[in-house]
Amino acid sequence: MKSKKKLRQIKNQHVNKKTKLKTHKGAAKRFRVTKSGAVVAKSSNTNHLLSKKSNSRKRRLKLGIKLTRSFAKRAKKLIHA
Repeated sequence: MKSKKKLRQIKNQHVNKKTKLKTHKGAAKRFRVTKSGAVVAKSSNTNHLLSKKSNSRKRRLKLGIKLTRSFAKRAKKLIHA
């Protein structure tokens, strides 16, 4: 039979564990962090009605956009990067 002290230690170990931070899956699908730390998102206006957009505009939109500092800070917090 285990001693009361040992049982108390085991119980305290379980209670003192911090919960893991969960990634916001919606943000994880929309943003990615580059090696330099910049946050990149997909450009808008790339899903439909593409025939009226010029080829140069579609090429430019394909690259994605770099988020501003304030939005990047918020996105990094959500994806824990």
